[in-house]
Amino acid sequence: MGLGTYGDNAFNRVQLMRLVEELEAVPDDRRTPVVNQVIELSKVAITESSYLHLTGD
Repeated sequence: MGLGTYGDNAFNRVQLMRLVEELEAVPDDRRTPVVNQVIELSKVAITESSYLHLTGD
């Protein structure tokens, strides 16, 4: 899965489930606070709205 470096990114429910799976596979000692936030927000979006929009800059 990839992210655009400078653009907006939108993930649907299926993509979010894969994103969470991939990010949770990162060892805890290599995860940054931002990665942990993305995991948590992705889980909320999966159950609540089914979409997560990330804006890169």
